[in-house]
Amino acid sequence: MNIIKKYLWLCASMILLFGACEEGERFKMNVEDSNPPATPTNLSAKALNGGIRIHYTIPKDEDLMSIEAKCGDNTFAVSFYTDSIDVRGLFELKEYTIEVYAVDKAGNKSQPATISQTPLESAISKVTKTFKVLPGFNGFVINWKNELQETVNVFVEYEFTQDGVKRELLTVFSSRDTTGFAIVDDLVLNSNEQVKVKVSAGDNFNNRTEAVDQGAFTLLYDGEINHFDENGKNLWSYPIPFQEPPFGGGVVQAWGDEADGRTECFIDGIIDDAPGTYNYTFISAGAGNVIPWNFLIDLGDYYELSRVIVHSRHGAEIGARGAYFTGNDVGIFAAYFWDEDLEEWVQTGVYKNPIPEGNLSELQWYILGKAGHMQYLYPSDPKFTKPVRWFRFECRNSFDGNYTAGPPACVSELRLFSKPK
Repeated sequence: MNIIKKYLWLCASMILLFGACEEGERFKMNVEDSNPPATPTNLSAKALNGGIRIHYTIPKDEDLMSIEAKCGDNTFAVSFYTDSIDVRGLFELKEYTIEVYAVDKAGNKSQPATISQTPLESAISKVTKTFKVLPGFNGFVINWKNELQETVNVFVEYEFTQDGVKRELLTVFSSRDTTGFAIVDDLVLNSNEQVKVKVSAGDNFNNRTEAVDQGAFTLLYDGEINHFDENGKNLWSYPIPFQEPPFGGGVVQAWGDEADGRTECFIDGIIDDAPGTYNYTFISAGAGNVIPWNFLIDLGDYYELSRVIVHSRHGAEIGARGAYFTGNDVGIFAAYFWDEDLEEWVQTGVYKNPIPEGNLSELQWYILGKAGHMQYLYPSDPKFTKPVRWFRFECRNSFDGNYTAGPPACVSELRLFSKPK
C-alpha cells in the first residue's frame, strides 16, 4: 500500500513539475519566432469617464504575452489572460478610434482590430466646473469636488502688483480626495492690492482644461497672537487638570504632566524641535483623562480667531518622518470656542493634518515637521470667529493606521491667529 502511495505521489509531482515548466516556457523569448499571434476578436466598447473599456476574445496562441490598445500617442497593455483593457486620458467628448493588438513573447504584434467609442465626461472636466476661489489670510484658498476620486493636478495662475512690480506666478497642487482644498499663502501685499486668479485642471496624460477666470479680490489679513507681556509673562492660562472653566461648560482640562511632558509646554512659545529637549505636553490615557482629551485655554482677552498651527513634539523615532508623523503626534483634532451668548462650546470644525507625499529627504521631512500644521478655522469659507476669550483644542486621532489610531500622547505647541486689533 505504501509503495502505491509513493508511486501516485511521484506521478502527481511529475505532472505539477511538467505544468510549471510548461507555464515557465511561456515567458522565455524565442528570438527565431517571427509569426505574429492572431488578432483579438469580438470587440465591444463601454464608455467610461475620460476613457473607454474594450472587451474582446483572447486569441488562441501558445506564446501570447499581452494585449495592447493604442489611442493617439498613448499605448495601454494588459496580461495575456485578461479579456478587457481600459484606455484612459480621453479628455475630449468626441469619438475615438482605438487599435487593439495581441503581442507574443517574441514581441510580434498581430494585425490590429479597431473599434470606436465616445467616452463620458472626464474627471478633470468635472472638477473644473466646481472650482471656487476665495480670499484667505495673507493668501487665498481653492476648493473643488472630485467625485470620481481620480488624481487631478490643479493649476493655479495668479498675478498681482507688489511694490510697483507686476508678478505672475503658477502653483500646482495634486489630489485625489473627494473634497479638494489648497491654500496659496505668504502673499505680503498692501490692503488695497488685488490678486487675479485663474484655475485649470490636468491629468497624468498631459491633458489640461481651459483656465477658468476666478476674478480679482483683496486678501484677508490676520496676525499671530502674542500672549506674552514685556516681562515675558504668559497672558494665556487654563484650568487645572480635570476641572472645568469658571463658567462650567461640561468639558474638563486634560492632565499633561505624564512622563517627561508638562502641561504648560503647550502654550509656552517654545517648539520642541530636537531629541531630548522635552518641551512638550504628554497626555496619559490612564491618568484619569477623558478620551478624546481637551486643552481649554483662557486667552486673557477677546479675539476674533482665524487660524491655528499645531506643532508636534520631536520624538525619538528613527528619521525625521518618525519624529513628527507617528502615533504620538496629532493627526486629527477639533476646535471650539466658548460662545458666551449661547453659553455653549461652538465647534469651528474637525481638521486632518496631512502627511507630506513624495520621496522626501530627511531635511525636507524635518523642515515640514518643525513648521507644524496650519489650519484655517473655516477652510471652505475663510472668516473670523466672533470675539471670544476661551479656545478649546480636542485631540482625536494620531497619524497611525491611516488616522484611525486613538488620541496621541504628545503635543509641543499651539499657536493662534486673529484679526489685528
